Amino acid sequence: FDADLLQVAARAGVGMILMHMRGTPDTMDAMATYHHVAVEVAAELRGAAERAEAAGVDTARIVVDPGFGFAKTAAQNFRLLDELAAVVGLGYPVAVGPSRKRFLGHATGRPVDDRDRATAVTCALAWERGARLFRVHDVALAREALTVASATTNPT
Repeated sequence: FDADLLQVAARAGVGMILMHMRGTPDTMDAMATYHHVAVEVAAELRGAAERAEAAGVDTARIVVDPGFGFAKTAAQNFRLLDELAAVVGLGYPVAVGPSRKRFLGHATGRPVDDRDRATAVTCALAWERGARLFRVHDVALAREALTVASATTNPT
């Protein structure tokens, strides 16, 4: 939310994860209106990346995150996961942070502290769709799921 952040990052030569979110944490739920969530999220991330590059951030230092759980309903999060190719197609590395999110509880009925299995499955599905960076609480469980997911694309 800091207008100077892009210039600071550019001057420092650091990497950035640009995460999609509409509004603020207080207003985002009211802004979860999309005609086609994956296409719109990808377009908004493209705009954010273009602004970062225009400020001098090296393209190779940009990662995009579709913002699971931020300004999206449960159904929109699942649609976005299914259509993650729209975000992957931007050409930047894709990070996802589905860990213990509300949309996983909506699907499983599990409380927040019992969503690590659902998180691991979501990470594996995101891997299959092109994501390569993952923010999770239970690293060992996610790593196991990602090992299996990557074995389907890199059989030994």
